Amino acid sequence: MITRVALLALVLLAGCSAPKDASSSLASPPPDPLEASFAQATNAAEWLVNPKHTLRDLSPEHAVQVLSALNQAGAVEVRVSDILPDANDPTFKNAGTVIIQFPTSEGARKPLFDLFRDRGIPLDDQGQQYLEVEVGVLRPNVPG
Repeated sequence: MITRVALLALVLLAGCSAPKDASSSLASPPPDPLEASFAQATNAAEWLVNPKHTLRDLSPEHAVQVLSALNQAGAVEVRVSDILPDANDPTFKNAGTVIIQFPTSEGARKPLFDLFRDRGIPLDDQGQQYLEVEVGVLRPNVPG
C-alpha cells in the first residue's frame, strides 16, 4: 500500500499530465500581421504638418480632409507609409498608403466601417486592429 501511495506521489510531483491542446492555451488572439508595419510607419498628423508632404496625388488640403474624416470617424491613430519623392519635384514627398488603428469597442468602430462603405469600399468588421489602405481608395468626398 505504501509503495502505491509513494508511486502516485512521485507521478504527481513529476508533473505527469495530459497533453495540452495548443489552442486552449492562448489567452489572447495572435498579433495582427500589420502591427509591425504600423509601428514602423510615420504618424500621419505629424507628417502632414510639413507643407511639402501629402498623400499621393492629393492636394495638401484634401490630404488633411482625408485624415480629418478618419479621425472624426474614430480612428485611434493613422500612420503613413510607402513614402516616395514626387516625380515632378523631389523636394515634395508623397505617402501612398495609410495604416489605420481601429478602436476596440464595437460601437466606436462602426463609424469607420460606415465611412468606408459610404466611399464604396465593402469592408466588414472582423475584429481587425489595423487596416492598410492605398491612398487612392480614400479620396475625399468633394464636389467636382
